[in-house]
Amino acid sequence: MYGIILLLVVAMLSLVITRIATIALTATGMSQPSARFQARSALTGVGFTTTESEAVVAHPARRRIIMALMLTGSVGLATSIGGALARYTDLEVRDYAALLHVSGEYEVKEMLADAESWLAGRTLGDLRLKDEGVLVLGVVRSDGSYLGVPNRDTRIEAGDVVILYGRDEVFAELTARPRGPEGDAAHARAVTDQNEMAEREEDDDDDLNGARAG
Repeated sequence: MYGIILLLVVAMLSLVITRIATIALTATGMSQPSARFQARSALTGVGFTTTESEAVVAHPARRRIIMALMLTGSVGLATSIGGALARYTDLEVRDYAALLHVSGEYEVKEMLADAESWLAGRTLGDLRLKDEGVLVLGVVRSDGSYLGVPNRDTRIEAGDVVILYGRDEVFAELTARPRGPEGDAAHARAVTDQNEMAEREEDDDDDLNGARAG
């Protein structure tokens, strides 16, 4: 019985990791089907030798995501977590945020939206976090309930814990971002920084493709 439970838990955690990685890869411009296939291939170590994978590893952000998945699969993290769950009967939803710590500057983190937070009292559509390179993966409400598929109409309330994916330096600023015009100005600067970084990565890709063609 316990073996079956552990198997189901490991499978569930693997699906969570794959889902997070798929969202991250999609944010870099990949189609969802391709992102899902490459995420599963990298995590399991099966099939990540396709022609499409060459384009994936040539992209700096995608390469970091794929590397983390390969490391996760190779060290058997899911199996280790399954063993731990055999000891502890409760797994808080916040534990999922630590499942994927992408090497480099990209991470999955939690952020508490307190009453003074720039996030509190606004919908995801109003916040437009994706414009500054931040994806919202889930929301833990103050009553403990979990919203795993937030959309643009999802409202962040004071006391909610928001699970985010993005660059560590963005999280540091976002956590301290105040409400009001000052926070809105900080958001505008973050969007500009994200656009500039995306342009630099595109230039790097063009240089790399040009070197290969030459």
